Amino acid sequence: MKRIASFGILAFIILLQNCNSGTVENVAKSANESDTLLAQWKEDSLGCIGLRTVENARLLFKRYNLQVKTSDDIIALLGKPNKVIDSGNRLSLNYYFDTKCGMGKVIDSIEHCSASFFYIDKRKRDCSLGTSCQ
Repeated sequence: MKRIASFGILAFIILLQNCNSGTVENVAKSANESDTLLAQWKEDSLGCIGLRTVENARLLFKRYNLQVKTSDDIIALLGKPNKVIDSGNRLSLNYYFDTKCGMGKVIDSIEHCSASFFYIDKRKRDCSLGTSCQ
């Protein structure tokens, strides 16, 4: 009877260790993926090379919990926005994606899209994500 109980405890400990090690590996993998995604986001500063996408904006928003960050926090993380719209209490940080570029500049006459991190009241930590193409 003692052997069965000892075996049960040993099996439980091994199972617990396997679950914990998988969790640590998954967290490390997720962190590495986030770091890669963030580096690609910054590398595509004009949105011309296809590394910035609406899906990536949504992933970054979720993974880095950007909805509760200040505009300064977001700029520090994502880099300088392509366009800032500051009107009274409202603030929008716009990052371009799906743009066409020529000679290192965005061709404004061709439609491009932006991921907008915006604050209805810039004094609060209440950020929303929206996308638009124009």
